[in-house]
This record gives sequence, structure tokens and C-alpha cells, in this order.
Amino acid sequence: MELVLEIWSSLRPYLVLMIRDAIVCALLWMFLWLFKMLTNVIEIGGWAGEWIANIHSLGAILAFSAFGVLFIVDVIKLHKEGH
Repeated sequence: MELVLEIWSSLRPYLVLMIRDAIVCALLWMFLWLFKMLTNVIEIGGWAGEWIANIHSLGAILAFSAFGVLFIVDVIKLHKEGH
């Protein structure tokens, strides 16, 4: 049982940070999705509509990329702090 507690105590800081980063990125993605739904209700034609759709796609990619970057930064901080 002591082994399990030791493993849990060493993994807990990483899991907390990963969950926090996932929530931040999921909220960012949700706002992008709501924006996309808004553009479906209020249709914008022509090049402006295509540009908005492309910005949404780029934003979704950046939201998932941000998760990886945030987690890497958090892991580096944890190692510097000595956890």
C-alpha cells in the first residue's frame, strides 16, 4: 500500500496540471465552436465567410497545440521546483 501512495504522490502534481490545462484548452475550443455555430446562424458568404471558417479551423488546431505546450511548460516548472 505504501508503494501505491508513493506513486500517487509523485503523479498527483502532473495529473492536476494536466487536467487544468485540458480544461483551459477545452474552454477555448468550446468558444471557437460557439463562434462557428454563430456563423452558421448568421451566414457570411464569399471570401469573408471562407476566411472566418479558416480562422476557426486554425483556432481549433491551436487550442489542441496549446494543451501540449502548456503541459510541457508545467512539467518544466515542476522539475525546477523539485516535485
